[in-house]
Amino acid sequence: MSKRKVIPIDELYKTVGIDTPRTDSVTTTDSGLEITESVDIPKRDWEGATPNNLRYDHIAIQESISERNANQQIRNYRGAMDFLSCVDLPYGNKTTGRVKSIISKYSNIDLTEFLKQENAMIYKMFVRIIKQYVRSKYDGTTYLIGDGIGLLASVLDDYDIIKENKVRNIDLDPVGQFVFDFMFTREARKDWQFKATTEDAFHINYESHDFKCVLSDNTESPAFNERPGVIINMALSKIGRVQEWYDLITDGADQLLILVGEKETPKSKVEQSFEDIEEFDNALPMERVIALHKLEIGKRAFYIKIGYKKCTHTTTLRRFT
Repeated sequence: MSKRKVIPIDELYKTVGIDTPRTDSVTTTDSGLEITESVDIPKRDWEGATPNNLRYDHIAIQESISERNANQQIRNYRGAMDFLSCVDLPYGNKTTGRVKSIISKYSNIDLTEFLKQENAMIYKMFVRIIKQYVRSKYDGTTYLIGDGIGLLASVLDDYDIIKENKVRNIDLDPVGQFVFDFMFTREARKDWQFKATTEDAFHINYESHDFKCVLSDNTESPAFNERPGVIINMALSKIGRVQEWYDLITDGADQLLILVGEKETPKSKVEQSFEDIEEFDNALPMERVIALHKLEIGKRAFYIKIGYKKCTHTTTLRRFT
């Protein structure tokens, strides 16, 4: 049997008139075949934003990510396959369609940071814990911090966990706001049921927050006051200053907290590392703890804690194995 030559993917695209500039080479080995692909990783001119220099320019971001980048689009599809194969979504879910729509519409955007197997496994654990031990009554507006493009919101929506709640996706990276609003366009039209904003988690009043955001025409929306009933922080270790942020939740008697931290590894640097689950637990004291869990993915360790900072009664601690 004759062996056919493996044609680099950028050459295949050139045969149909697509030019993919080569700026970054990645070499992998699969079944003895050495495959080299060229990836033009898009540069974000809005990167480097700081809490004092936040900006969201919808028009500029849309123009930038609309540029043709076939190789990056393929990387995003590969990431999507890894994520969707691990997250365990119900039949007829919306997440698959939402991810497919953003990848097919905008090719010059790197989504691989969010479409990871470890993220999918954390989300799957969230669903398991919440469905078993969290009350099913209406908990009010959900504030989702540090989840980037809002994939967790989509997964929870698929499992009908957040029900009729409003969801606010809050992140320092403006690309999170753009992608979230695109994926939840239909929901945003329903009185802003799902809406994102580019904002610093340390600048939020968790007791009574004036929510506002920059709209698609780059004008700022009017502010309206709301109080989050559920606070999910996916990025405790990444943003650091954990105690300072936790002190911002001054009451918390009826606010469900879902918090995630991790232990630093040589390949995964974080601002604040937790060496073990006891250190993570002690750093975030709660009067009512619903669940405390350690999730090991390869050499990485993630910690999940769910409960109420203040409460009039206690409950049995649930530790998952």
